[in-house]
Amino acid sequence: MINDDSQTSIGDLTSFRNMTVSPSQSTQPLSPIHRLPPELLIAIFSKLASPVDLRACMLVTKQWAHFSVELLWQRPYFAEFKKYQAMVAALLSNNAFFNYPQLIRRLNLSFIADKVNDGSLTSLTRCTRLERLTLTNCSGLTDSPLKDILEANPRIQALDLSQLENITDESMLVVADNCPRLQGLNLAGCKGVTDGSLIPLSNNRQLLRRVSFRAYHY
Repeated sequence: MINDDSQTSIGDLTSFRNMTVSPSQSTQPLSPIHRLPPELLIAIFSKLASPVDLRACMLVTKQWAHFSVELLWQRPYFAEFKKYQAMVAALLSNNAFFNYPQLIRRLNLSFIADKVNDGSLTSLTRCTRLERLTLTNCSGLTDSPLKDILEANPRIQALDLSQLENITDESMLVVADNCPRLQGLNLAGCKGVTDGSLIPLSNNRQLLRRVSFRAYHY
């Protein structure tokens, strides 16, 4: 198993569309499991270790599909750039059955870092509920569109921008102004970041506990 925050491959889930339930099924009494409250169903589904099992749950009912796809998409994993491209296509789709951009909570692009650039990240501005973002070694990135992504995601708690030599204080000032929940920040190797942004960052982000900057920890 890959040691990574993101363990779910979206595979062919982007092709999932609306399902129908026959009238005969809809008139049958609900089984006990279908009478469970949503929060309990989600808790049960979260115990499933295999994405294959979650995909199977998607085919049972629309309610199960909704809960399963949310779990499958909250931490998408990309070992290949084409899988990331498939996700981007889903994010940009105007007729997707699910609101994919709002399902993603944790995103780690370090395994496709050599393929990532400013253009490939533009669509991530649609994701506004990110809690963890890891862009380690994505050296092709600059402040744009990173600033737009950070502005769209005030819920971010952990941000890893290590080895992004082309980002500057501009991105960090957005973090200082817009990310009140930030607790962990990795800026190791970010040569363009200076005290000009770190001082307002330290003043404004009171929940910040862990900072790594050029191999030093504070």
